[in-house]
Amino acid sequence: MPHRDRVEQGPVFSELSVLYADWHQAMGSTASRLLIRAQSCGTAGAHLDASDLLALASGIAVASADTKQTERCLELLRHGTGP
Repeated sequence: MPHRDRVEQGPVFSELSVLYADWHQAMGSTASRLLIRAQSCGTAGAHLDASDLLALASGIAVASADTKQTERCLELLRHGTGP
């Protein structure tokens, strides 16, 4: 059953849907503001958008086995693969 069908079936799912939408909007808005600041300082490329950074962060969070690997992945993201 698709999620939207469950949302329409009752108040609990409707409330969760609203919470998710609010959370999603807040994450996107916050990431956008941070990216704009980084771009204005020259520390992030103009070609990036907030959804790129959120996708990268999500991938790192899902794929990392532990805190040390998360830190290494974030370092890789910040500085690339050079020595």
